[in-house]
Amino acid sequence: MCKVGSKMSVPASINRSIIQGSGIGLTLYIAMKSDLTTLDNNCNVIIKYADDVDLLVPEHSTVDLSCEFNNVKDWAAKNKIIINFQKTKELVFHRPNPRNIFYPGSVETEQVKVAKLLGCSYSSTFVVRSM
Repeated sequence: MCKVGSKMSVPASINRSIIQGSGIGLTLYIAMKSDLTTLDNNCNVIIKYADDVDLLVPEHSTVDLSCEFNNVKDWAAKNKIIINFQKTKELVFHRPNPRNIFYPGSVETEQVKVAKLLGCSYSSTFVVRSM
């Protein structure tokens, strides 16, 4: 219910995620995504900030990128959250001048050479530039 002045709205159920722009929206989202974890807790990492999630999967892991990405998609579906695949990017880090680069098959996302994370640009050769 909402109250504006002396007027009160009728009760309505919320059956989808969190109301965008609400005062407690970010807090509710952070609490809701607290159960989002990786399948391999020893190597793989999920970084959560506000309404963003970053997944880090090293080359040598017991669970590959596609399985971890499917885990995130399954969590989102279970929580009725829509992943914006146009904003979802894949960045493969490597040495600046390697002889061979292994690029894993993309997981329904665009592979990029540079990506932004919390106001910094990261390149595939792990050069960080502040924005």
